[in-house]
Amino acid sequence: MNSNPNYYLVFLGNPGTGKSSICNCLCGQLKCKSGNSSGTGLTTQSQIIENGDYTIIDTPGLRDPQSRKQAAKEISNSLKLNGYYKLIFVTTLESGRVYVDDIETINVILKSLSCPIKYGIILNKITPNVHRKILENSSVLSCCWRLLGYQPCASYILKNFDHMKDNTALIEDQTTKGALKQFIDSIPTIYIDESMVGEIDIRDYEEKVSELELRFGEMQKQLTTQIENNQELTKRTDDLGIILEKEREDAKETQLLGIQQLVKLQEKFSEDQKMMAAQANEMMIRQMEIRAEHSKPIIIDGGNGSSGSFSFNIPVSLPGCSSQ
Repeated sequence: MNSNPNYYLVFLGNPGTGKSSICNCLCGQLKCKSGNSSGTGLTTQSQIIENGDYTIIDTPGLRDPQSRKQAAKEISNSLKLNGYYKLIFVTTLESGRVYVDDIETINVILKSLSCPIKYGIILNKITPNVHRKILENSSVLSCCWRLLGYQPCASYILKNFDHMKDNTALIEDQTTKGALKQFIDSIPTIYIDESMVGEIDIRDYEEKVSELELRFGEMQKQLTTQIENNQELTKRTDDLGIILEKEREDAKETQLLGIQQLVKLQEKFSEDQKMMAAQANEMMIRQMEIRAEHSKPIIIDGGNGSSGSFSFNIPVSLPGCSSQ
């Protein structure tokens, strides 16, 4: 936080969002009126609390038609103090969506300023169940943000735990207080001169809320259609992936069968080659045996007591061999 005496921390938002309880948490004591307000709000005038290094301002909301005009003046006056501001809007959720009149309150206040717009949003009183849904699917909340004229610089979810049902529980929760201060420090500071603050135009407030409700309804329809289309596309992609995987498996199986058949052919070819080589070797040995058999010398005896004898070779023509 800043020690500048003209440093203001302004909490804005409609009745029942818990602005005063958050202010009390930061102060560490009950400084602002807080509690159940059934839509009219316990804060009808801006409450200014000096809190050491900075000044906290708790402003009234615009939801109640009877006090809306006075509340708009209180808010404008709170922004005309010629100093450095951190603007924090506080809202709650219904079934994971922001109340549309909270959106209009943010828009109409920011439109009254002619300075650079920088602010933060606290989503207050968020149950663990809703918080889990936001984390799982933030699309509904994104639709709410699209209705804003200016996007927030930062947002913070303040859970609604059972131990925070009374006004003092949040004050004593040092963990939450530390987290809040860290969030507030992340919001940019802007300088606002009173000449930069115009009238908050609350004319046709209810009509504008109705228009936002219609726009939000259309966005939800588009979002539902987009989600359904994405789901269908995801299903088709998954189905295509299954088909491609089946084709890859079939291709692998076909390739394996081909390799196995090729190996068998190679093995058969090797066996045939061995058999042919064995047959050729056997035939060659046989031919050599036949040739050796017919090439033995023939001995002729001269008879009549003649001691002389002679021998000669008879050339034999073998099949497949030419005589020389």
